[in-house]
Amino acid sequence: IIPNEFKILFFQSSLALQCFINEYIYEITDVEKENVNKLEQIVETYFLSGKQPKLSYIFCLASYKPLHSYWWSNLLKIPEEFIDINKQMIKDKIEEQTISKKIQTLVKISDCVSQKVRDQYEMNPYPKWELVDLPLKSYTINELIRNCELKIFDRKIETITSPNILIAGCGTGQQSINTSRKFKNSKLLAIDLSLNSLSYAKRKTEEIGINNIEYIHADILDLHRLQKKFHIIECVGVLHHMNKPDLGWKKLVDHLEPGGLMKIGLYSKLARLDITKIKLEIDKLKINTDLVSMKIFRNKIISSCEHHHKKMIKIQDFYNMSNFRDLLFHTQETHFTILEIKEHLSNLGLKFCGFEDTKNNNKFETKFKIFDDRYDLKKWHNFEVDN
Repeated sequence: IIPNEFKILFFQSSLALQCFINEYIYEITDVEKENVNKLEQIVETYFLSGKQPKLSYIFCLASYKPLHSYWWSNLLKIPEEFIDINKQMIKDKIEEQTISKKIQTLVKISDCVSQKVRDQYEMNPYPKWELVDLPLKSYTINELIRNCELKIFDRKIETITSPNILIAGCGTGQQSINTSRKFKNSKLLAIDLSLNSLSYAKRKTEEIGINNIEYIHADILDLHRLQKKFHIIECVGVLHHMNKPDLGWKKLVDHLEPGGLMKIGLYSKLARLDITKIKLEIDKLKINTDLVSMKIFRNKIISSCEHHHKKMIKIQDFYNMSNFRDLLFHTQETHFTILEIKEHLSNLGLKFCGFEDTKNNNKFETKFKIFDDRYDLKKWHNFEVDN
């Protein structure tokens, strides 16, 4: 490859990878579609005649469609200089397909809403990621309790040196990988509705060299079939996508060891007012969740002068197709106030140990000076309303 040609190919490959990672989120014109179809025919002719097409042709197509979707992808010969294209667009997908056949399914998913949510994440695994910030060191439960300033009601948990941890709804593995490194001598079970997400998670787990996580294809509603309890359960961004979040939460409580810790992440009704407004617009306009419809609506948001639309373009999830769908087009969603969370905790026999968010904890403490105030959800409700 001559130097100038290499520069162009390097740019093309970078653009193709960017488009692949954001899952082809850009809307394309009819002229582009027509030209892509023509180029596909040209490339196919090369392979049918036993020849390799120009790399510039391949990288151009890769900016519009993933290479693994073409029948001829296994015939491609891509130079070492562009190994990332070959790995991310072809080899990784083949590996995930192999992995998916080996992942254990607890029981066939039967709940209607769970099936809809599963279908969404099979098509659009969430979140799509390449790199993960791993903790620099592992900690004991006792050390983490002190670091997070959690209020503990049963000191037995601090004596556990090898915690069993459940990640209920692990998605594509960021959380399970991070947690496995954070807790010293831990053993994790990570479950999810989506086989595509689990395959991605397991591939990345093996790639990083982590060996203390087991992945199982399962619904939270079927956890009773495990007949197992855990010292720590993490369920972030999951319960609010269930038909009955309180029922799912109860299932988790049933599998928590006495005195165990539970980390829960839920959507705030107050914080998501702008998102709720847009979702109502989507329902009113009857916009479907096919890729073309979502891309057209996304472009309308980009060009809109509406304040609640402008706020969306500052959210990271706006820039990837799976994440964008999760943000504005989710098939099932419930929002919570802090007082509703307080009521759920009471009904479930749980006690509030604190929020993890250091920034907001510090801001909260500028108004509420007494240390125990940070464990008072009524005061947190007032804080959220004011802020």
